Amino acid sequence: LPRPDNAEQVAGTIQALRDALEGEPIEVRDGDWYPLGSSIADPERPFSALVEEVSQVPHASFWRLRIRRGDAGFDVVGNFKVEGSLRRERFPELSHDRLVIVVEDAVGRELDWRTVQNPSILRAEAPGPDGRLQGTVVEIEHMELSVGVPAIEGAEFLRLYRPRWNGDDYELEQLAYLRLADWQ
Repeated sequence: LPRPDNAEQVAGTIQALRDALEGEPIEVRDGDWYPLGSSIADPERPFSALVEEVSQVPHASFWRLRIRRGDAGFDVVGNFKVEGSLRRERFPELSHDRLVIVVEDAVGRELDWRTVQNPSILRAEAPGPDGRLQGTVVEIEHMELSVGVPAIEGAEFLRLYRPRWNGDDYELEQLAYLRLADWQ
């Protein structure tokens, strides 16, 4: 929807969103309208485009967050600030067992990104009927992960993505959308 210029257009835009989303929650951020939990960025944008367009910024400190996924979704359950910087990922490689963390400002501009191991993906090996080891991959529903997030001026939101291979590149499927002000 176009950005409104006056109060009449604002009211019309809000009503158009309500009609289009039929009761879905809507969040208003700095005069821009987005469905709650949606990505401002193109949802079909591959990981390689994120890496090309958004650089990892230098920082003097970072937040160490504990994020838990339970029945009600994702929540930050612990945090502390650390002096020092996170390692820059020069040649990132994704796989099914990684997650992507993206830090955004108040209007949805991506400021930084990181990859972390996905703790919900477990590889188990057990002897099969013939006695030989057989491996299987298990995804657990409830999990907790520890991530480092750069303490960047203007950072307001954190998005957590799971990579999905499309045959050419990894597309990013959004798992969580967290407001940083809730834990800073």
